[in-house]
Parts: sequence; C-alpha cells; structure tokens
Amino acid sequence: MLERCGIKVEVAINGKQAIQKYGAVNFDLILMDCRMPIFDGYDATKTIRKLESVGTRIPIIALTANASTEDKKLCQQAGMDDIITKPFKRDDLFHCIQKWLPLSITT
Repeated sequence: MLERCGIKVEVAINGKQAIQKYGAVNFDLILMDCRMPIFDGYDATKTIRKLESVGTRIPIIALTANASTEDKKLCQQAGMDDIITKPFKRDDLFHCIQKWLPLSITT
C-alpha cells in the first residue's frame, strides 16, 4: 500500500531487527507494531529513543489492535508519537503519516 504511493519501505520482522535497521538506515518515520517477537514495539521504541542524537527525534507511529486507554498510555510512555489502531483504513494511515511528514501522498 505504501510502496504503491511512492514511499520507500523497510520491513523488520521483530523488534530487535527494527533497532538494528534504525542504526543502519536514515528513516523519516517508523511505523512500529506493538506486538512483535524478541523485542516488542514498546521496548524497541524505548531503545531507539535512547539511541537518538540530541536534537533529533524520528516520528514513531504505533500500530496496534489494542485501543484501550491503558494501551495508548503505554505507547506514550514508550516514546511513540502517535497511534493507529488495527484494522485501519488506508486514508487514516496516510492522514497520520502526513501529519508527521511534510510530503504529498498520491493514491
């Protein structure tokens, strides 16, 4: 869906790989699944926040099937900037991405 709109995508199969990719690639934004093996999205986000240079902060958007107030609080405490609940509509995803990135998405 994102690639069809001209967005370059890197996929991590678990939280550990997400952290490794963060250290190796210059990303504009991270879509972080909260429930992943090895490190979940919360722990991966906390680690990425610790690795960030002073004055830099990459937007991290949580993707989760859990939309309770407690889950949203966990996302904020981990350092995530926004949240999209699954299942989501394409327009909701693109609207959220555009909120954090100055780009035009053509669908």
